[in-house]
This record gives sequence, structure tokens and C-alpha cells, in this order.
Amino acid sequence: MRMAAYQQEVARSFNKNVRVKIFKVGDWVLRKVYKNTREVNAGKLAPNWEGLYEITKVVGNGAYRLRNAERKKVQRSWNVTHLMLYHF
Repeated sequence: MRMAAYQQEVARSFNKNVRVKIFKVGDWVLRKVYKNTREVNAGKLAPNWEGLYEITKVVGNGAYRLRNAERKKVQRSWNVTHLMLYHF
């Protein structure tokens, strides 16, 4: 019982600082760049975010389908933790 109470207390303290990101269909977002997609020899000054993508479909809880500015669909869905809202 003590372990369950401790886990609930830790979860409560963690969840109070979590900020939920919710995007709508039609929002424009940037996508996070990873080591395997980063330009070769870009170094530490390489951009951390890439492209300009439009959200076309909400797939699930925090998952979105994207298409780029040329209206070509992105193959897989992306999680909200890897997206950032683009402000015009």
C-alpha cells in the first residue's frame, strides 16, 4: 500500500507540470530533426527543426498525419512531442 501511495504521489507531482499540446487540422507545424536526418557535416549550429508541415488528420491521442508545403503527404504519423506549432 505504501508503494502504491508513493507512486500516486510521484505521478501527481509529475503530471502537474506537463503541458498538453493540441493541434487542429490545418495548423502548420515544424518537425524535430534527428541525428539520422541531420545534414552531413552540419555541426552543432545545424537547425533543430525542419520544414513546414500542415496537419491533415488527427490519427489518435497525440498523433497526427502531415503533408509538406508542396502538398506531398508524409509517410507515417508523427507524435505531438516531435512537433512545434509554427507562427506566421
